[in-house]
Amino acid sequence: MNTNFKQLQDEILSHYDIVEVINKYITLSKSGQSFVCLCPFHDDSNPSMHVSETKQLFKCFVCGVGGNLISFLMKFKKLSYPDTLKLLADEATINYDSHIFYQKPSKYSQSDLEVLDLLDKANSFFKLEFTRLKNTTLNSFYNSRDLSNDLLRNFDIGFASKENFLEFFGDDIKQNPTLFAKAGLINPESLQPSFNNRVTFGIRNDDGKIVGFSARTLEKDVKPKYINSVESHLFQKSELLYNFYKAKDFLETKELIITEGFFDVIALHKADINNAVALMGTALTNKHFKLLNNKTIIMFLDGDGAGQNATLKSLSYLLSKNIHAKVVKNNTRLDPDEILKKYGSEYLKNLIKDSVDSLDYIYQNGKSQFSLIAGGDNRLNNIQNFISYFSKYIEYSESNVRDFYSEKIYTDFKYKIIFKSNLQDSNEYSIHDDSYLNDPQMDTATFMNQYQVPDYVPDLPQNPYDFDLIPNKGISSPINIVKKHSLPTLSWIDRLFYLILDFPDLIQFYLEKNRKDQMNFNVFDDYKEQVQNILEKGKLTQTDKKWIESMITNNGELKSEFEAVKQDFKMYLGDKEKLSMNLEMIYENALKENDDKYIAFVQDPKTSRLIASNPAMFEQMTQNMLRINRRKK
Repeated sequence: MNTNFKQLQDEILSHYDIVEVINKYITLSKSGQSFVCLCPFHDDSNPSMHVSETKQLFKCFVCGVGGNLISFLMKFKKLSYPDTLKLLADEATINYDSHIFYQKPSKYSQSDLEVLDLLDKANSFFKLEFTRLKNTTLNSFYNSRDLSNDLLRNFDIGFASKENFLEFFGDDIKQNPTLFAKAGLINPESLQPSFNNRVTFGIRNDDGKIVGFSARTLEKDVKPKYINSVESHLFQKSELLYNFYKAKDFLETKELIITEGFFDVIALHKADINNAVALMGTALTNKHFKLLNNKTIIMFLDGDGAGQNATLKSLSYLLSKNIHAKVVKNNTRLDPDEILKKYGSEYLKNLIKDSVDSLDYIYQNGKSQFSLIAGGDNRLNNIQNFISYFSKYIEYSESNVRDFYSEKIYTDFKYKIIFKSNLQDSNEYSIHDDSYLNDPQMDTATFMNQYQVPDYVPDLPQNPYDFDLIPNKGISSPINIVKKHSLPTLSWIDRLFYLILDFPDLIQFYLEKNRKDQMNFNVFDDYKEQVQNILEKGKLTQTDKKWIESMITNNGELKSEFEAVKQDFKMYLGDKEKLSMNLEMIYENALKENDDKYIAFVQDPKTSRLIASNPAMFEQMTQNMLRINRRKK
């Protein structure tokens, strides 16, 4: 029986013939030693996708998409990796341990789903309105932007007019104005539509759900040019990238192009460049990190001064997060849409192809800004200002990169400089970014379904560190988690520990529960594992109590907050049933907090590689994840 994804994948690939699978969905024709067909992943007019029966692989030689039969079905049916494995395994009646598949819980509440459904209906209405009016009211805009029905449909372009919106949705608004207000479609006080006489762009999140709109005025003198849906937990500009949902299907080279506007993305699409997204009027933030991590980012903003400043600001963020970035050298001072119209698609493609490394771009930009000429008679003050400017960007680079630019500056300007590093002082497995720890949607099933749990890879070199593995208690790891310097918050685990200090009888309750649940305190970078070890003794000395209280309350700074927790708990001392329920609630929340922390720990790619290279760690992680998931279910 298959007990992990790797085993199941191997059996599936040995069971199926890729030619038979693909032929169910697309007609294949024999061509020499392989089969050919029209590629379903781009607008193909001549058969460009080849399927090899001997290699059991497919490849399109135009758009570059390729892989095995699992890759094909994932892309063709838009399924996740686990869902594809399950589909193929069930069809072939291949046995597997049911624990390796978990139903992903919806991250949307019932209220969210109602809002999303309404937003989808509004998007469809706006798109129909544009199509209906493209030859009359919107004809000038339609032609000037060189739009088509396919572009309107694929990029969720519509039109909103106050009168037509009220005529279509008026009765629904009267019945449920709150829903329309929550969706950002009407003003909650006046109940009037949010958008009037504007071209709309439906904004999808990375699940493909319409979560809001950006609407462009048709009138030159009307300000602002764009207005957006009101911010909500579903629609936050600082975590969205326009077109990311579609662009992520074209990231075979792991390159993502970031542009300034919606029509820039559309212009690149016209040039058959489909891996482009647009900022939502904001700079890149930590909330974008999960969309950008493990990719090469190509900045293609406008060539004017504002575009250059925005590029530098974005590069500062990307470099600080160790994300590889390049920049399109756009000397035309035009945006991609204007470049396409003036110079054509090949010019656009060559601009992107010739993009330069981020630090080279910053270096050249600084030379220009401070009027420096390599080998020239430069003013010392200008050189020093340039170095001060450049230091802010290079401080996140590795030592060999810093050394390279130190030598380059000496060669160009005869000025010696040693750049300091702003990298964390830690081993190569340190986590330099922990923003993912704040993702409220990251729970066990989400984690498992994203195929972040590594399969054991025995041919990788064993990690040189000596791991002190504790059976069934999680991983004692040398990984140096970067500590936060903000004031600690009232975690549920800390609440539980604090109550135990005043109610010693709770120690046995806690120990009995935890012997079954086996929390993994060693993934915390604070005192929690030490507190757990003290509690394992079964009773607390006064010294123990003082030390634990000092740790939990941050040397007394949070004592009043924890005392309030204790007083709330004491309210139920006379009611055993309510006391028991309250205690169970605190424990369950502490357990969930611990589980989510463990998931965040093993989710990190560097941790994942360590686990994958060590069979004992891998087995231990597997048992921990199975235990956590059973609790979630």
